[in-house]
This record gives sequence, structure tokens and C-alpha cells, in this order.
Amino acid sequence: MSLTLVIDDRAATEIAEAYDWYLRKSDQAAVNFKNEVTEAFDLLEQDIIVHVETFRKLRRCPLKISPYYIYQRKENEKIIQVVAFLHNKRANDFIE
Repeated sequence: MSLTLVIDDRAATEIAEAYDWYLRKSDQAAVNFKNEVTEAFDLLEQDIIVHVETFRKLRRCPLKISPYYIYQRKENEKIIQVVAFLHNKRANDFIE
């Protein structure tokens, strides 16, 4: 079953900022980052991995290489909402 991924504006901004950071390092680093995020989103849409619930009914999906977490929740049987995209050293207490 494939789910629909809905990415909040704040999470989209955080992803774009991280991409820009990698792009300043190198084109290849940016491509690798984009591929890693895309792969994680594909897995979330397939709903084949259950991630650990952290707080506020959010689940945290770690990227394999980049030091980021995708915070998401399953809204219903058809929608996964991405509410934040944070570096793993960043506090998550502001997530709504």
C-alpha cells in the first residue's frame, strides 16, 4: 500500500536549507543528500518500516548517512505528515 506524503512548509524549508549547505560543500554532496532524502521518503510512502515513536505521536526516521531525522506521523491510513527535518544534534522541543 502506498501512502501520500505531506510535507509541512517548515520541514520543506529545513530540507532546502540542508541541501543548500551540502551544495556549498560540493555538487556531489548535494546530489548524495537529495538521493538519501528521496530514498527515505520513498520508504515512508511504502509504509514498510515502523519507526520508534518519540513524543507527541511523532516517529523519527533517521537518514542512513546524513545526520538528520525526519519527524513524521501517520495522519490516517492514507497520509503521512512530515512535520520536521532536523539535524540529530538539534533540540526537537519546538516541534508542534
